[in-house]
Amino acid sequence: MSIRVKSKTSNKTLNIIREEWAKTYPISLLEITNMRDYQKFKSKKEIYFTKFVLWFSVIMLILSFYGTFAISHIETVNNRKNYAIRKVLGCSTRGLFIVLSKKYFIILFIAFVFAIPVSIYWINLWLSNFSKRIEISWM
Repeated sequence: MSIRVKSKTSNKTLNIIREEWAKTYPISLLEITNMRDYQKFKSKKEIYFTKFVLWFSVIMLILSFYGTFAISHIETVNNRKNYAIRKVLGCSTRGLFIVLSKKYFIILFIAFVFAIPVSIYWINLWLSNFSKRIEISWM
C-alpha cells in the first residue's frame, strides 16, 4: 500500500498509521519505507545492470573484431601469391580490397538478415511488459 504524506506532518502521520495498523492487524508487521530511498535503490540496481551489459558488449565486440582480423589475416597469408599476381597484372588497390572483403561482406549480410528478425522479436517481448509501450514493426 502506498500513502502520500506531506513532509511537515510526516512523523505525526506515520505514528497514527502505526497505531491504526497495530489495532487492525496485531499479528502482521508494518514495514514503512520511503519512496525516494526505494527509487534510489532501484536506480542503483539498474545502473549496475547497465554497466554490466555495457562491459559485456564491449568485451564481445573486441573478441569479434579480433576473430575477424585473425580470419582475414589467415586468408591473406594463405593467398599472398594470388594477390601479388593480381597486383602485378594491374589490379587496383580498390579491386584487391573488393576481392579480399567480398566473402566477409556476404557473411555479414547473412548474419544481418538473421539478426534483425530475432532482435525485433526479443525487443517486442521485452516491450510487452510495459503498460505504456510502442510497437516495433518490420518496416
